[in-house]
Amino acid sequence: MKTVGIIDIGTGNLFSLIKSIKSLNIKIKIIENATDFKTVDGVLIPGAGSFKSGMDNIKKSNIYKELINFQILNKPILGICLGMQLLLTESTEFGLFKGLNFIPGKVIPIPKKKKWPVPNIGWSEIIFKDNNIKPFNNIDAELSFKAHTSIIF
Repeated sequence: MKTVGIIDIGTGNLFSLIKSIKSLNIKIKIIENATDFKTVDGVLIPGAGSFKSGMDNIKKSNIYKELINFQILNKPILGICLGMQLLLTESTEFGLFKGLNFIPGKVIPIPKKKKWPVPNIGWSEIIFKDNNIKPFNNIDAELSFKAHTSIIF
């Protein structure tokens, strides 16, 4: 049975995520220290709140270096909501802040247009313009799909 590690960055409600994963009969380990990475097959980084506070919490923890090593070993890492943003190179939310740089890119505000309400919460079409970027390099560039979005600026 595979074990999924969940990193608690202190900015989200883990209860719903844990309940969802347990319903899939997947073993869960809350990552609390560097040695916990040795016992998991993949890692989830959930979160809500500001980019800066999320990165500060990861860097202050004793898991930052091991998370970097986990990525270097090409092990699966999935970010949810703020956790996904933290995987990018940087964010312009309330200043300019460096991210984990696992995925090249920048978190920027959604331009204010009538068709894009802010905050933007709901189902949005995802279209790949460049499928040469990890982790999307195995997805057909012609493919599009709907994904739930929750973007607040």
